[in-house]
Amino acid sequence: MSLYVRDRGGGLLPVRDVAPGPDLYESEIEELAWNNLELFAGEALFRLGRQAVLPGGGRPDILALDSLGRVVVIEVKRDVDRQQLSQALEYAGWAYSTNLDKVAALYPEGVDDFFGEWLRFTGSATPVVINRAPRLLLIARDIHPRTKEALRFLADNGFPVSVVPVSLYEDEAGRRLVDIERESEVTSGGPADHSISGARSQKTYMIHGHIVRVIDLVESGLLAAGTEIEFARSGGAAKALITEDGNIRVGENVYSTPSAAGTPVVGHSVDGWVTWRVPSLGNQTLADLRSELLDRVAGQEAS
Repeated sequence: MSLYVRDRGGGLLPVRDVAPGPDLYESEIEELAWNNLELFAGEALFRLGRQAVLPGGGRPDILALDSLGRVVVIEVKRDVDRQQLSQALEYAGWAYSTNLDKVAALYPEGVDDFFGEWLRFTGSATPVVINRAPRLLLIARDIHPRTKEALRFLADNGFPVSVVPVSLYEDEAGRRLVDIERESEVTSGGPADHSISGARSQKTYMIHGHIVRVIDLVESGLLAAGTEIEFARSGGAAKALITEDGNIRVGENVYSTPSAAGTPVVGHSVDGWVTWRVPSLGNQTLADLRSELLDRVAGQEAS
């Protein structure tokens, strides 16, 4: 794939493919993934920790929880081979056997903060316990062909594994461009397609081959650019504006996802789709508008 930037004169300037070494790629992409988890994972996740030391040894790049209590093991590798896949599966094995108390002990801010913030993330009165159906997310630039077949085997047999190819580019101004190909490589069997350990199915919010974004709400006419939205949840409150390109402006800061925009307000992980409301639309949440959009598209496809 050749990428170019159109200049003001109508010409095309090449965008350089950046091929950093494994250490540089993994540290840079891990940092980006941690700070923009919804973009990489395609859903809001509770951030548990980076490089947490597991009781039996090992340091997963990122650990998170989804709203159903499943541990999400995220590994960032420039090139995934069978040795790295084996390591990731060991971490998934730990996630399968862990419990909420052990997970809480890994939380950097401490056990008490974990339980309070976990309750707020899930919006439940009692802590959602760990569901013994962990998920594995691999973020990589490339995958060895034989390892890719092994991943397909795991996915086809119901193991919840996903691969997100991520490439780095640089334009003529030296700006780094990150290509997150969430929808281009489907290796996930996962809970969206299989019933695992009695887990409720995790709904995937897909539209036209990609995860629903705020810009989709704007382009559909459900949400106008310039609309004010409000965040109101225990621990914080804020107002924000929807930009023309579907981002969320909170004060002087601009965020690309609702969850990224909500996290600084309260200082912990939130599902921004359910915590940002639109006063001018009867206090509907962004999740309400997302559901309306999905229903509309489903009706169009059925007709």
